[in-house]
Amino acid sequence: MNSVMDDNKLLTLPNNERIRMLDTCRLIFEVADLQYASPATVSRCGMCWVDTKNLGYAPRFNKWVKEKFILIEKE
Repeated sequence: MNSVMDDNKLLTLPNNERIRMLDTCRLIFEVADLQYASPATVSRCGMCWVDTKNLGYAPRFNKWVKEKFILIEKE
């Protein structure tokens, strides 16, 4: 993935096929943590971090409702 995120924008697949990404293409990743990210990957990314305490109650409430709804459907 690092080669896609640098200036080359070249994705190399496991079978060695290479796909050039257009300049208009962008990649967005949403991760819970950076535990397995290498320093090379982190240096190529722009980061936006939001602390859960700054989100307010709405995301937690919505997650709780979705979890309860799913549990009710399964029963």
